[in-house]
Amino acid sequence: MADASLMFVLDAQLPFVRHPDTPGCLEESYLFNAISDTYLPLLRSCTALETSGVPFSLAIAFSPTLCEMLSDPLLRARYVDSLDRSIEFGLGELDRCSSSPETRELIKNHLDHLQINRRDYVENAISSRSSTISRRAGISRSSRRRRPRVSFRCIPTSRRR
Repeated sequence: MADASLMFVLDAQLPFVRHPDTPGCLEESYLFNAISDTYLPLLRSCTALETSGVPFSLAIAFSPTLCEMLSDPLLRARYVDSLDRSIEFGLGELDRCSSSPETRELIKNHLDHLQINRRDYVENAISSRSSTISRRAGISRSSRRRRPRVSFRCIPTSRRR
């Protein structure tokens, strides 16, 4: 039986959403949702595969616009602020919904998701010495910690003639 492989190629693009004078604008939520619901879970999955010793390949085509937004200090800070506001709101909802165990369980699950995203983003994307999302190519492994770490790096596309 022949070996079979499957490779997903993700095309990651978003419109430019940086509005320095308008914090919390609707367009920024598109970027923040993509980070929370796609890029961070994908990083966690890749890290889990690597930690387990599972060989895998992944290709993502980040648009230059998305690379700029992911590396922008203002948008990074706003993403963390957005997570903090959502976590604070969720904690308030836990108190408000104290009489409904089913609703509390849903809120707790979402709060866990938000807190994991915040932890992963702050520890891996902001705090690392080399920016997790940079303009260099490849998937890198850091030996600073005992466990392997996978990080996305943006590859600028060359101009085609």
